Amino acid sequence: GSGSDNNNDECTSTFLSPDVTVTALCEPSAVVSASVYSLQVSFANIGSTEARNVVVTDAVPAGFFQDDIFTATSSVGTVTVSGLDITVTVGDLPQDASGMLTITGTVTPSSDAAGAYTNTAVITTDSVQADTTNDTDGCAVEVATPLLTLSKSAEVTQVTTEMFNIANASAAEILEVASDDVTNVVVKASHLSYTLVVINAGNADASNVTIVDTLPAGAVIVANPDGGVIDGDTVTWTIASVPAATSASVSLTLETQNPRRRE
Repeated sequence: GSGSDNNNDECTSTFLSPDVTVTALCEPSAVVSASVYSLQVSFANIGSTEARNVVVTDAVPAGFFQDDIFTATSSVGTVTVSGLDITVTVGDLPQDASGMLTITGTVTPSSDAAGAYTNTAVITTDSVQADTTNDTDGCAVEVATPLLTLSKSAEVTQVTTEMFNIANASAAEILEVASDDVTNVVVKASHLSYTLVVINAGNADASNVTIVDTLPAGAVIVANPDGGVIDGDTVTWTIASVPAATSASVSLTLETQNPRRRE
C-alpha cells in the first residue's frame, strides 16, 4: 500500500532549572577612615524556574568597621548575624526575583585601618542548577586615612632692655632680685615667634584639625595672625582641611619678661 510514514515524529524537551547569582558591591571602591559606609550584596534567580531554600552568606572583613560593629538588613528573607558572619535565609526564590543585603557601619577611625579589605558573599540553593559559577563573589574597598604629626619651633624676633627702679617692680619681679639694697634692675623682654606645623603624611584629607597650645607662664600675646582662640593659658586653632601629603601652619608671637639683677 501507499500509507504515510508515521515513524519519524520528533519530541523536544526543555529542562527548566533555577540559576541563583550573587554580586558583592563595594561602591565607592575607596573610603576615608571614620566615614559611614555600606557594603552591599545583590542576589537574584535568573534561571527558568523557582529556586528552593535559598541562603545568602557574607563574611564581613575583620577590622573594616569600628570595633567590628555594623547593622545588616535585607530586602528579602531573614537576617541573622554571628560575629562577622551574616546569613540571609531567603527561602524559595521565584524566577526573576531578587534581593539586596546592606551592611552599614563606621569605618575604623585609625591610621591602622588603612589598606584594602575584601568582602565575600556566597549564595546556595537546594535546587539543581545548570550554572554554579556565579554563586560566589567578592569586592575590594580601599581605606584611606590621614596621618598627622605636629612640630613646634620658636624664634627670638626682638629683645629689649630697660632700667627701672625696684620700688616700681611687681611682686613677681621682686622675687627675682636679690634681697639687698640694689635700687635698679634690668628687664630683658623677648619677643618669641612660635610656629606650629601640622603635616598630613597620610593618603586622605584631614578635616577640622584642631591644634591646642599652652602658653608659658607670664607670657603676653603680642601677635595672633591666625586667629587662635585664647582661653586662659591656652590657644586653640581649627584648620578646616589639611589635604593628603600637605602641611599647614599657625603662628603666635609672645612677649616674655626675664628680670635680672644689674651686674
